[in-house]
Amino acid sequence: MKIDIYQTVYDHKTADMVSPFAQPLPIDNSEAQLFEYQCYRKMLNEGLHKNCDYIGLFSPKFSQKSKQSVLDTLHWIHRNPGYDIYTFNPFPHEAYFFFNQWDSGEFHHPGLKDLARSVFDAFGFQDIDLFPRMAVERVVYCNFWVASGKFFSRYVEFLNEVTGFILQRPEQFLADTRHRGGMTPFFPFLIERLFSTYLHEHRKEVSVRALTYPKSCYAALMESGSPADFERRSLHLNLVVDKIDALDAQYRNGEGREEHRQLFEQLNSQARREVSQLHAARLQAPELLSANYRSLILPESLSCS
Repeated sequence: MKIDIYQTVYDHKTADMVSPFAQPLPIDNSEAQLFEYQCYRKMLNEGLHKNCDYIGLFSPKFSQKSKQSVLDTLHWIHRNPGYDIYTFNPFPHEAYFFFNQWDSGEFHHPGLKDLARSVFDAFGFQDIDLFPRMAVERVVYCNFWVASGKFFSRYVEFLNEVTGFILQRPEQFLADTRHRGGMTPFFPFLIERLFSTYLHEHRKEVSVRALTYPKSCYAALMESGSPADFERRSLHLNLVVDKIDALDAQYRNGEGREEHRQLFEQLNSQARREVSQLHAARLQAPELLSANYRSLILPESLSCS
């Protein structure tokens, strides 16, 4: 099985970040507003998917975000042969905070869902407001995936069509949204969520294997703005992970979406209340924390220590 992993090279800095087990993909970045799509288009046009059994494109920060090396990734795929697509989601916690990736997108980038709705309508996808629960093993962020050459060409051709549609409406899709203290176009946040959406729409035609992290690593993979924010989100995660896993198992057949969603949101609302109560108690009566809030702390912390 021949697997070709490419990593994007924009400049001297990113050239130094390429793994020895990946191939550099130089990009002039002349259409910077299109982000990784420039790379996918180049790979398809040059027929790179025809030279291997599987192909993938990772950003220079793949190892930093995923906490695993490209070599680890290659070994894992070789140990799990026979699938059309392999996915790597470095943000498993998002699946516990949000019912699906579009809810997550709307929270982080208000207005994204309306933009996605127009794409859904144009390309015959289901109503985005009825989009199903996407549990931790079904969501992909950062375009971290590896696929057969056949699927790669099919999917990038779909991206070509979507991007053509988007570029006819640049004032909407290339408008800026806040991201990590700066401003970034909506485009990349929509494109990264389209991948798992496309897999869902074609779930009967392709086989997918997701690399899943131990629960003990979920908190360590979170990106938080401050130590205090990390503490609150980590505690919230501790409170909901096992409950949401059990809930997802209960509704695994996909029926009862609205009830599933309502119960999911109730679990998160309750966790937010408990986290707020804990922090309020810390300020008012620290000596009572152990006695009154022991039930909020799970026996095993969700950390990678």
